Amino acid sequence: MSKQDKSGAQRRIEKALTHNLLTQSRMGQSKHAAKQTAREAWLATHGDLRGWNPAKAEGIYSRGTMATYIRAVSGFAGYAAKCGAKRINDLTEQMGADYLCAMHAQGQSAWSIATAAAALNKAMDWQLSPAALGLPSRRKGDIVRSRIPREHDNRDFSDYADQMLVASATGIRRQSMLVIRPVDCVRDSDGVVIGIHVVEKGGRHRIAPVLTACRVDVTRIVDQAMMEHGQDAPIFERYDVHIDNHHIRAEYAGALLHQLEQERAEGLPSFGGAFALAAYAHLRGKDAKRKPVTQGHDTDLLAAVSGALGHARIDVVLRHYLYCY
Repeated sequence: MSKQDKSGAQRRIEKALTHNLLTQSRMGQSKHAAKQTAREAWLATHGDLRGWNPAKAEGIYSRGTMATYIRAVSGFAGYAAKCGAKRINDLTEQMGADYLCAMHAQGQSAWSIATAAAALNKAMDWQLSPAALGLPSRRKGDIVRSRIPREHDNRDFSDYADQMLVASATGIRRQSMLVIRPVDCVRDSDGVVIGIHVVEKGGRHRIAPVLTACRVDVTRIVDQAMMEHGQDAPIFERYDVHIDNHHIRAEYAGALLHQLEQERAEGLPSFGGAFALAAYAHLRGKDAKRKPVTQGHDTDLLAAVSGALGHARIDVVLRHYLYCY
């Protein structure tokens, strides 16, 4: 909907909701650190962790999340204006609940409804819960992104061969592709690139390990970029929005797990000897209680793949990445 098509009430409400979200920006800060601080504050107040939500943290730490939430509240602003709301003070939590139910009636997915609820809860400090409203829960089987063929999957991306090679060799997220610089690269004693420093989701820093089989090619690309633009300029200037970067990350996860399993079977050091397994395999919470083998794979190797991807839980890898194994 263009700005001309929006009513004055909708524009006012949308602007106010967007403002509420932007004031919660924590870009560049660590979401993990914020969760730890909130956890300690909860313990100090309540004495135990009953009722504590470990997934909740004050603020918004990802540019992608911020953009998604702004789009979500824009839709609600239009609904609220049609319901007679003139400004943000007219909004009620019941109005938000009715909006989620209307989304379900229109056939929108449980994922979209959950995202809208999260956005409204952030913007208005509400406690909307799709489950409490009797709306369907999200299911893995409903996910189609990167799982089924799309028309743009057949596009010619040959102009982005180097970008896609680096993405598949490191598993870095799309947000890092136009940010990484030669100076961010970690090299071994022979000058070969073995990892790349990145700061991604939630402000988390990690060194993304380069697959052993790809190190020579990645080094060539990085060295060429450094010769042309210097070590402080981004390696890449373009990355097509239609490239399925999540699928590339899934391919990286499968390839890295194969590499780690082969190294263990042959008695070789993990990550080609570049990094210690313990630097990435962090078994916490439920993962620490897992048996040595999970779904046919060594648990610590699954944890290492999760850490290399910038995640902290094994189930994320099992559910969303190993379809390319």
